[in-house]
Amino acid sequence: MKSDPNETTVCLVDFLQSGEFFLRLAKVDLKRKYIFITHLPSVWFACLREGVTCKLISNFFGSRDYIDLNLDETRELQCGILNIAEADSMAARYLYTLQQLHQEFLIRNLLIWNGQTIVGKIAKHCNEVFGLKTLFFEISNVPGKIVVDPNGVNSESKLYANLQKGLKLPPCNNTEDYLSWKREYIGSKSHNNIVPQAINKNRLNFYLVCDYVYALTIGYQHYSKRSFDNKNPIKKFIQKISTKKPKIKFVNDLGNITNFVFYPGQVHDDTQLLLNSKIGNIQAIKRILKTTSLCVFVKPHPAGSADEYEEFNDPIFAGRVIFTNANTFELIMKANEVYTINSTVGLEALIIGKKVTFFGKSLYKEIEPSDLPWFIKNYLIDVDFFSDEKGITFDDVKAIYARTI
Repeated sequence: MKSDPNETTVCLVDFLQSGEFFLRLAKVDLKRKYIFITHLPSVWFACLREGVTCKLISNFFGSRDYIDLNLDETRELQCGILNIAEADSMAARYLYTLQQLHQEFLIRNLLIWNGQTIVGKIAKHCNEVFGLKTLFFEISNVPGKIVVDPNGVNSESKLYANLQKGLKLPPCNNTEDYLSWKREYIGSKSHNNIVPQAINKNRLNFYLVCDYVYALTIGYQHYSKRSFDNKNPIKKFIQKISTKKPKIKFVNDLGNITNFVFYPGQVHDDTQLLLNSKIGNIQAIKRILKTTSLCVFVKPHPAGSADEYEEFNDPIFAGRVIFTNANTFELIMKANEVYTINSTVGLEALIIGKKVTFFGKSLYKEIEPSDLPWFIKNYLIDVDFFSDEKGITFDDVKAIYARTI
């Protein structure tokens, strides 16, 4: 089956792993023509290998026409990755490239990962002005499942808006299937301590070097200073050979420890933390300490840095704040209660029936225990972002595009 030029999907890609995911989707979907727009050479190279059309933008070519997209509430500006002039320039060039393509092809769909970024703002603008259908993707923290929503992810999603209006979720069409899934889920999580995002933390290769050089010359910066430092091999080597005592001490063997609350740290530049919360990790922990007399076990996110928690080395916090790299699921199971800003770990805790306190805006904060079967089995889509071992089927593609309705 040849792709129909009247069924064109454009993927707006601002990080490599999302580009690789959308390429997997394009490879299976023979009904539509796929075109990528990106400011990352790594994505352009990936598309070249797969024979998929990709437009690589730079700060030298394309329109500079300014359009007010209210970019202040984007990851790039919140993290200081770009200033407002650079953000406006990048948005203008993305939009110009998209408009040029729209004159040649009848674009029906825009695919975006996360969406609380500059490309997400562009997609929403094109949805409102040109009527293009949008689909926003995000990991769900439930193995082998992703979120796909026409409006956005988490508190930007259509589902969140409906829950805020007081609408009730439909019942699950197969509760027994959910209970079977839950038993299998609990069993697998109890023996798995690897967070897939942590694997990407140390990923440094030729293509990412190309991205870095391109950004320094004719492209746009796409990483925060702290993200770059986390991948910097020189800095990591210096830290490894340093004779300085560790800033944070960890207790990783929980043994028979009980009567504690659990706080999973979030990555400093997580869009949910930046845009949907008034507090960060440090303020959240201090708020918990005022709320409970129990010890607070804190697990820094593996894709972040433990350095930000250094102030809790102060003796006044001794015995009250304990850092750990123990299995997240074990921590959830043993904790009296789980506190989070808006981490997807909150969803894990809800699934096994723990009391969860959310400090920030979160879709999971609005979900009742009775809603979980429908959410897991009907709302989430059975596609694995991190692995293609199972593969994406055409039925998965149909399920994804059904969300545009």
